Amino acid sequence: MTRTLWKTAAVGAALTLAAGTASAAPSSASTTSPAADVDEAPTVDPQALFREGEQAYWLGDFDLAIERFEAAYAASRLPGMLYNVGLAYSRRYDLSRSIVDLERARVVLQNYLQADV
Repeated sequence: MTRTLWKTAAVGAALTLAAGTASAAPSSASTTSPAADVDEAPTVDPQALFREGEQAYWLGDFDLAIERFEAAYAASRLPGMLYNVGLAYSRRYDLSRSIVDLERARVVLQNYLQADV
């Protein structure tokens, strides 16, 4: 349990740092036209996705937790997010007893271990 909390805190800190450096980066959009800001695709906040996934996880909504953690990983590419995805699949398996969930948890956690080296 301690390792889980430590990993969650580490990922949260990494997301905080990633979000801080992303917001500090200069924008490549032209500042001469206000319409340029409107046409840009909305940016994805991996930290917000992580928090939503974490909240869903603790509320027992593992489907939503998996969705949010996967989206946070896609946006941030932080290996720690894979750990959270794997845990959510594992917890979903505890309820569903579906071998598919267990297999997904195993694959994601193996990917985490390979990426975290």
